[in-house]
Amino acid sequence: REPRLSALSVLHTLRDDCGYIKKSFSDDELDFYTKVLDKSTLQTSSMGRVFDAVSSLLGLCHINTYEGEAAMYLECAAQKYCDMIGKYPVAYSNLLLQDGTIDLGELMCSIIGDINEGVETGQIAAKFHSTLVQLIEDIASKSKVSAIAFSGGVFQNGLLVDMIMENLEEKYKLYFHKDLSPNDECISYGQLAAYYCLKKFG
Repeated sequence: REPRLSALSVLHTLRDDCGYIKKSFSDDELDFYTKVLDKSTLQTSSMGRVFDAVSSLLGLCHINTYEGEAAMYLECAAQKYCDMIGKYPVAYSNLLLQDGTIDLGELMCSIIGDINEGVETGQIAAKFHSTLVQLIEDIASKSKVSAIAFSGGVFQNGLLVDMIMENLEEKYKLYFHKDLSPNDECISYGQLAAYYCLKKFG
């Protein structure tokens, strides 16, 4: 509901004092959430929360008024930039760690660096999308796979899917949702399928 919380969480981890996000909170809110973050050990692997954090960091959306609003603003800004220059921009680099995980802190530092240098919002948003595609390719290469399946609400993002297809479809077999959307209803569908199999086959 509040992308600003995702951004604050990431920047708090980095001990960032740039103020890009802090100005979207009242003093009382900031004091409260900082204390919560100091004590919290909760983590998430959701890419949606990364979209939220970047959208808020760029000042596009701090509080959602409907589901996925922040991510949609981010996609829209990126799409407008790509349409304007007629191509996809170069990705941020050196973000895949040796253990195969993504260095989210380095990504956010790169974005903050661009903000400080006055790079326009649309270009940063587009570079973020390009970066995700590059990371998918890097992880697939590291994992030595020949096929990649895409699921989750993030893949309702038309620009991201277009970038993936243009950059990866000649290198990998790509699987996207057809009969069901990539959103969360697939979790309950899978639960029904598992229940059916248990009932039928024991």
